[in-house]
Amino acid sequence: MRNWIGICVFFLLCLQKGFSLDCYDCTDSPECSDPFVQQNVNQNVTGQICFKAIATISSGYNVDEIFRRGAKDDTPDACNKIKEEFLKDGYLMSYCTTCGDADLCNSSPAQVAVAFFIFLMSTILILL
Repeated sequence: MRNWIGICVFFLLCLQKGFSLDCYDCTDSPECSDPFVQQNVNQNVTGQICFKAIATISSGYNVDEIFRRGAKDDTPDACNKIKEEFLKDGYLMSYCTTCGDADLCNSSPAQVAVAFFIFLMSTILILL
């Protein structure tokens, strides 16, 4: 039983937030959009959180989306800073999300599901 508790604690410690994360770094390239193609996309370690943001450009009846993925410092207004960057470029941000729980977490929501699964299994093992 003590072995299981030790293993559970180890997994939970692995989920702690680090000082810097590896994040995908791309701007308005076919690989950067959804569905996300992870090959040929740069990674950087310049921030404490990763982000994914989408902006829209309207021209007549056409609406184009611009995707950006990257790293920022961990501040409560990280998405506001990204929004300002989009506005400087003449784009209106329509979506922004940040994550700081795992390397390369700005690829897709699948990373959140994995972290939740590890937490759930650890809890079940502790209760056994």
